[in-house]
Amino acid sequence: MEAYFILLPVALTSWAALVLGRRRGITRAGLGAALARTLECVGLTVVFYALNTLLGAALTLLARALTRGFVSLYMTTDSLLLGFSLLQALALRWWWGSNGSNGNDATETQRHRDG
Repeated sequence: MEAYFILLPVALTSWAALVLGRRRGITRAGLGAALARTLECVGLTVVFYALNTLLGAALTLLARALTRGFVSLYMTTDSLLLGFSLLQALALRWWWGSNGSNGNDATETQRHRDG
């Protein structure tokens, strides 16, 4: 039961954002596009997290080989790394979307193919 408790505030604030967005005239199609971009950011976050962890581990092993001191692998799995990876993903996604289109290349391709 405690595991579900954390979902309650998230569900309530998401519902409040949906109500506020609908009152401001934001369409459901816009919500779908936003959710698609969110999932892209989640995927990019996972990719950046994996790459950052692998690179950090490689650098740690290199530091161990080149120095006589002990360098811990623990630092490469710090929880801050996930936050930094999310920031990298968001920056890349916003940069990707700033190329003059709506940022959803798959949707643009579909429109050109269908239209």
